Amino acid sequence: MSNTNEKVGQKGEHNAKLHKRAVKHASAVVRVPCACRGVLALVLVLLLFCIAFFVTIHAWYAVPRALSASASDSLFSGERAREHLVQLAGPAVVGSRRAEANAAFIERKLSAMIRSGGCSTTCERLNAADDLTKTLGLRALVERQWGNGSFEMDFSQLGEQSITNAYTNISNIILRLEPLVATNDTATSASAFVCPKSIVVNSHYDTAPGSPGASDALAPIAVMLELVRLILYTNRQYYVAHGTPWLRAPLVFLFNGAEEAILLGSHAFVSGHPTINSTAMLLNLESAGAGIGPELLFRYDTRSPWLMKLYADAVPHPHTGSYVQDIFERNLIPAETDYRMFSETAGVTGVDLAFHLHGYTYHTRYDMPSRVDVGSIQHMGDNVWALLRMAAHERAESVCSEVSVPRHPEDGARKDPEPLAFFDILSAKVFYFNHRKAYRVYMAMAGILVLLIWQPSRCFTRRNRRAGATAEPALDDATPSQFRAVLAVLLGAATGFLTALALASIMSFLLPGPKPPMIWYGRHMLVLPCLYGAPAVAIALVVAGRLLDPKHAAHHIAMPENPIPRFERIERAVAVYFMALALLLGFWIELTMVYLWAFQASVHILGSIIAWPWRHTSRPMVYVFLRFFCFAVATQLIHLPPVLMTLETFAPLMGMAGSGARVEFAVAALTAYLAIHWGYMLWLPLLSIRKAWMRGALRLALAVFLVGGVALLVPHWLGAVPYSPQAPKRLVVQHMCAQQPLQVHVEQRARASAPAQMASAPQVCLVGIAGLDPYPLERVLPKARFQHCEPNRFTWGYRSKRSIFANVAPLEKLVHHAGIQCPEDSFGAGVLESVAMPRLLVKEDALVECVPPAHLPRAEAADNATLVCRALTLEIRALRAHWSALVFDAAVRQWSLTADAPNQGQTRRHFIRHVAGHGTPHIWNMSLIVERNNTEPAVVFDVMATRYGENRSELSPSLWSNALPDWTAPVYMTSKFATYVV
Repeated sequence: MSNTNEKVGQKGEHNAKLHKRAVKHASAVVRVPCACRGVLALVLVLLLFCIAFFVTIHAWYAVPRALSASASDSLFSGERAREHLVQLAGPAVVGSRRAEANAAFIERKLSAMIRSGGCSTTCERLNAADDLTKTLGLRALVERQWGNGSFEMDFSQLGEQSITNAYTNISNIILRLEPLVATNDTATSASAFVCPKSIVVNSHYDTAPGSPGASDALAPIAVMLELVRLILYTNRQYYVAHGTPWLRAPLVFLFNGAEEAILLGSHAFVSGHPTINSTAMLLNLESAGAGIGPELLFRYDTRSPWLMKLYADAVPHPHTGSYVQDIFERNLIPAETDYRMFSETAGVTGVDLAFHLHGYTYHTRYDMPSRVDVGSIQHMGDNVWALLRMAAHERAESVCSEVSVPRHPEDGARKDPEPLAFFDILSAKVFYFNHRKAYRVYMAMAGILVLLIWQPSRCFTRRNRRAGATAEPALDDATPSQFRAVLAVLLGAATGFLTALALASIMSFLLPGPKPPMIWYGRHMLVLPCLYGAPAVAIALVVAGRLLDPKHAAHHIAMPENPIPRFERIERAVAVYFMALALLLGFWIELTMVYLWAFQASVHILGSIIAWPWRHTSRPMVYVFLRFFCFAVATQLIHLPPVLMTLETFAPLMGMAGSGARVEFAVAALTAYLAIHWGYMLWLPLLSIRKAWMRGALRLALAVFLVGGVALLVPHWLGAVPYSPQAPKRLVVQHMCAQQPLQVHVEQRARASAPAQMASAPQVCLVGIAGLDPYPLERVLPKARFQHCEPNRFTWGYRSKRSIFANVAPLEKLVHHAGIQCPEDSFGAGVLESVAMPRLLVKEDALVECVPPAHLPRAEAADNATLVCRALTLEIRALRAHWSALVFDAAVRQWSLTADAPNQGQTRRHFIRHVAGHGTPHIWNMSLIVERNNTEPAVVFDVMATRYGENRSELSPSLWSNALPDWTAPVYMTSKFATYVV
C-alpha cells in the first residue's frame, strides 16, 4: 500500500513538472522578444512626443472664435472691428489724400460713438452735451493735433551714424475719456477713486509705401475703435446703475498719423501734447505679420515689473515669452515701434503688443483685409480690453500708485531695472520671476549637478568598504565615463553647427544658380528642417556615437543589459551643457531666456533625486522611458514655442534683409542651433542606448536631407523662384535723374564771395533695384527695358552700414558715383518730368570760427589751420505729398534742428529727411555750421524728393507694373535728384 502511494506521489510530481514545463514553453512561445519590446516602447515614446508636439502647436497658434457683429454691445466683437478695417484699408502714406481720408473716417466714427453712448444699433442717441455728460458720466473730447519738430535717432542698421527727422503739420487724432470727478452736487461720485494719471492706447493709421496696411496697422486701429465703443457702452451702463463712472483713470486713444515715417507722430505727441505729462502707462498696438494668429506681447518696460503681473492676471489669452524681448532689445530685428519714443523720450512705461505670424506680406501690396484673420482681431481685442478693464477700473488705484514714482531712466528710483523671465504655458497661464534672483537658483542647481556627478562613485566606494571589498566595482563596459559623455555631447553639437555653416557656404558660392539661393523663403517650416536641420543632427549623432562607443570596442561591446547607468550619464552630460549655457549667457549678457536651458537641467536634477530609489528596478527600460518622458517629452511645453517663434517670425524678417546681409549663413546657423538643441540634445540619451536606434535616427536624418534637398534644389537650378503672392519679395524700384555737379576747385570756391551757381550738366539716368532679390535681373525685368543702359544694384536692410532704409535714401550712394549715361527715350516719353525737382536755396553763407562741438574734445578735432567753417541757412522747396531729404558729406558743428550736433560716425555723412502732412507746402528751412578741410574736395549736398502722391499719371507706375511679374511687391519710388556744390 505504501509503495502504491509512493508511486502515485512520484507520478504526481512528474506530472506537475511536465505541466510547469508546458506552461513555461507556452509562455516562451507567446512572450514578445526583448528587442521587440524595446521597439514598441520606443514607438510609444515617439507617439507621446508627437502628442505633446501637436498639443503645444495647437495652443500656440490658437485664436478665439470671433463674435459676430450682432453680438451684445457689452462684448468685444471681432466682426464689428473688421468692418472698420475694410473701410480703412488702402495705401495711406503720410501726406497722401488717403491718409487724410482715414483721419476723417476715424473722427466721424468717434463722434458717432460718443453720441450713441457706445450702442451699435438699439440705444438712443445723445445730441446735447449736457445729456451726454449726465448719461455717460465722463467727458469725451476728440482733438486733432498738428505737430512740427525734429529729432535725431540712432538705428543699429546705421552703425555709428544716425538720421535726423524733421516734420511739418503731422496729424494725430486724440480721444480723451475722462471720468467725472466728485463735486458738491454729485455725492454719489465722491466714493469713486479717480486716478489723475492717464492710460494711453496707441496705434497708427498711416501705411508703408505701396501697402494697403491691413495688418500694419489698420487692424489695430479697428480694434481701438471697437474698444472705444465698448468702453463708452460699459461706462454708460455702469453709471446708470451705480451713479459713478466705470472709468477710474482717464483713457487716451492716440490714433497716430505718422509711424511709418520713422515714429514722427509719436514724437509729435510726446514732445508737444500736455497729456504726456500725466501719462501713467502705454499700450502700443502694432504688427510685424499678416494679421494671422495670436497677438504677442513682445516687449515690456523692465523698469516696471508690475506690468507683467498686470498682464498675467488680466489677459484671457496670453501669448508671450521673454526670449522675444531678448531678441528685440538686442537689435536683431531691423524694426522699431512707437513704444521706443514713449519710453526713451518721455520715460513712459508700457507694453508692446503685435501680430507677428507670416511676415512675408508685411509692408507689401498683399497686406489686404482678406488676409487678416478675424479671430486674430478678436484675440487682440479681448486681451487689450482685459488689460484696460484691469488697469482703468479694477486696479486703477494700485496702477496709479505704481506710476507715481519717477519715470525717467536717470532717476534713482528706476535707475536699476529688474528684468523678468516670463513665458506662457499653452496660452493659459503666464509665469514670471525675477531674472537676477533666479540666477542664484541657477547657481545652486549647478552645485547640485556637480554633486550628482561626484556622489555615485563615493556611494559605490562606501558600499564596497562595508561589504569588505577591496576595489570599486567597474561599471558595464558599454557605459562611457562622465568625461567622455560630456565630450561627446559638446563635440557633436559643435560639428553639427559647423556642418550647417559649411552647407550654407556651398549653397552660396559653389552650387549653380542665383546667389544666395534662399529656396527656404516662403516655405521655411518645410525647407529649413530638410536643408540645414537634418544634416546638422545627422553629423552630430555620428560624432557623438563614435565617442560614446570607441572604434576599437565597437565590434565586441554589446549594449548593456541594464541601460540605466548609460542613460543617466549621457542625460547628465546634456544637463551639464544646458546648465553651463544658462550660467554663461545669463551672467555674461543677461539673457532672460536662459530659463529654457536651466529648466531642462532642473528636470534632470529633479528626476535624478526622485528616481534614485528605483535605479535597481527589475524593469530598467520602464525606468529609462519614464525618465526620458519627463526629460524630453513633457518639456516641449516650454521648449517648442521659441522654436516656432524663431521659424515663423524671424525667418521671414531675415529674408527681407537682402543678399548683402549673408542671410543664408544667418538662417543656417539659427536652424542648426534649433535642430541640435531641440532634436539632438534631447534625444541623444535615449538613442544611444541601442545601436539600432542610433543608426535608425541617423539614416532617417540623412534620408530627409537627401530626398528633401534634391526635391528642393533641382527646381531651383531649373529656374524656379521661392516667391509667391503668399510670400512675395520686397522689391524697391526707383527711377531717378541726377544732375552732375559742376566741379569747382577748392581755391576758386574759397575766393568766391557768393555761393556757386548751378551750371548746366548732362543728365544721368539711373535705375535702382533694391530688396532681397538675388536672382538675375532678367528674371525680374525684361532685357528690352535696359538695352540702352546697365542697371545699378544696391543692398539695404539687416545691419547694413552701406545704406539706410529702402524708403529713406535709396540710391543716395549712387548719386555720388553716377557714371551711367542713358538716353531719355530708353524709359519712355515724359517719364523724366513725372516728379518736379526740389529746389535748394542758400539764403546765407558766411565764414565763422571753427569751434569744436561740445561732445568732441579739441584734441580729437582736426588741425584748425586747415579747417574752414561756414554758417549756412538753407531753404528747401518741394511739391505737396513729398518726402524731401538732404544728404551731405561734412562735419556739422551745430545746427537748428536739434540741440546737439548730429552723430555722423566716421564717415561724416548725414541724412536729414523732412515729411509734411497733407495739404502742406513742402518748404523747410535749416541753419547749420559745417566744417571742411582745405585739403579735401568740396562739400557735396544732395537734395532729393520721393513722392508717394495720388496721381498715377504723375508717378507713371505703368513703367514698371507691366514689366514686373505678379509675384513681386514693388514700391514705386519715382524720384529726382539734384546735386549742388556750396
